[in-house]
Amino acid sequence: MSIRQDIVDAVETAVTGLATTGANVHNRRTFALGTVPALNVYWSEDEPSYDEGTLGSIPMRRLEVHVEGYIKGDDESVLDDIYDEVEPALYADQTLGGLAIGIELGTHTIGPEGEGEDRVLAVDLVYVVFYRTAEGAPGVAV
Repeated sequence: MSIRQDIVDAVETAVTGLATTGANVHNRRTFALGTVPALNVYWSEDEPSYDEGTLGSIPMRRLEVHVEGYIKGDDESVLDDIYDEVEPALYADQTLGGLAIGIELGTHTIGPEGEGEDRVLAVDLVYVVFYRTAEGAPGVAV
């Protein structure tokens, strides 16, 4: 398993059991309409950053993790509740059990998705997770 998937799994664990979404948390890139409110957790971008002028340094990696919240209807206050619950859950342990160095807020967007009976209102909460791995060993956090 990759460190990226370990981080996504740790985020999923951290946001499971929240008051608004409960255990209705998924770990996949696409949301299959089902019981809502729900969360969907996945990563989208992993970017290494090296210390300038230091060959062979251990790169700091910047992983964008999305926690998407979905509801039926147009009550944006429920999405606000999701937002207000997710952030404290993630910041309770910014190392995600020792996998990460820290977490920063990324962009947060809201809008409708789908059409007709499949239409949901969604909030995309992006968090930037910083971690390190040795070059040539991307599956092991350093």
